[in-house]
Amino acid sequence: MEPKVIRLFMWSYQHHFRDAVQHCMTDVLKELGVPDARPECFLVGVRVRGQEVRNEVCVEPEDGEWPLDLFSSVLDDVEKAVADGPTEFITNVDEQERREWSEEKYRRLVGGVLLGTLREYDSEHGVRSFVQSAGDVGQYHVFPVVQLPEALFERFM
Repeated sequence: MEPKVIRLFMWSYQHHFRDAVQHCMTDVLKELGVPDARPECFLVGVRVRGQEVRNEVCVEPEDGEWPLDLFSSVLDDVEKAVADGPTEFITNVDEQERREWSEEKYRRLVGGVLLGTLREYDSEHGVRSFVQSAGDVGQYHVFPVVQLPEALFERFM
């Protein structure tokens, strides 16, 4: 049986995108007067509903420190949240708008599940994770995740 989560190529130049996000965060923190913050960035790709893919969840970078089993239940947790959540209806919109609204709601739900998944990791490793809005790339919703040292927040309290 193939693993559900793998460190896998999702699209060309994904590592450049991740590096750019990390570089941008470093620049922002320098501008805020925190040049030593050392943000970490990684990408989590979660398959788009209805797409047939080899792996349900992908993580970039390939040699990252984040354990793959951390993300092994993400889609199961999302499906449970969808099943347990309220049914919402929107009216006075066409089918395309309804579909787009539903997909955006689904992406937000996946982002929330990812953030919840990272809570235990964060507390064990002294970091705080921020899951950004997903962009769709091919057959994946790709979520940039930025982690900052928890000590950084303690300095400003």
